[in-house]
Amino acid sequence: MRFPKPYIVHFLATPPLVLWAWMVTDGLVFLASLALSQILLALAIIDGHIRRLPHGLTIPLGVLGLCTIALVVDGPWLHHAIAALIGLGLLWGMARLYRYIRHRDGLGGGDIMLFAAAGCWVGPQGLPSVLLLAAVAGLAGAMLDRKKAPDRRIAFGPYLCLAIWVVWLHGPLLSS
Repeated sequence: MRFPKPYIVHFLATPPLVLWAWMVTDGLVFLASLALSQILLALAIIDGHIRRLPHGLTIPLGVLGLCTIALVVDGPWLHHAIAALIGLGLLWGMARLYRYIRHRDGLGGGDIMLFAAAGCWVGPQGLPSVLLLAAVAGLAGAMLDRKKAPDRRIAFGPYLCLAIWVVWLHGPLLSS
């Protein structure tokens, strides 16, 4: 899916994201959510436009997530760091398996790093929800996009960004 004008998309998407975060968070978590929204929005626009997720944004996103969990939420940051490693390993393994079977790349390194950053924000409990939501949204987007351009590659990053945002604000799909 090609985005028309990246700046217009960013300009139009920011107010609803801020309002959404304001409705479900407060205090320092709200400020962290604002930072998260802007980085995710930038990543989604970049990946949708040029099919790249720059490590210059994905890695700081992960670091910011760990700092947020440790300093703002006062949560188990080590569990979130381990979740990042699990996410990295899981998508890396899936990418290698896909390449072995199909003899071409299916996931880029940026998608893998973004999923690792997701682990920093949502922890081990949230990672399955992020992957499921992103996959379902990606499949829906692919079905719509395939009608227009059947051979075009799908950018998975925007769907990952949406899923990270939803799980960050509302928690995992299934929680105990």
